[in-house]
Amino acid sequence: MAQMSSRGTQLFCSLFIVIGLVVVGVGVWILTKSLRAEQWPVTDGLIPSAATKQTCCDYAFELLSNQVS
Repeated sequence: MAQMSSRGTQLFCSLFIVIGLVVVGVGVWILTKSLRAEQWPVTDGLIPSAATKQTCCDYAFELLSNQVS
């Protein structure tokens, strides 16, 4: 006869199942984004200059990295 598992064991296993489902979901989301990016229009040419804009997340990361060092 099989022994019934305790509630703690069920919760422990459920935690890994939920984490696994989240990881698979993120992977599928990234896969669909990359497949959609494959269809973006392209053109031949040179990029003479480019600029990036700093976001609030970049600014927060810079502040935190300065505090650590």
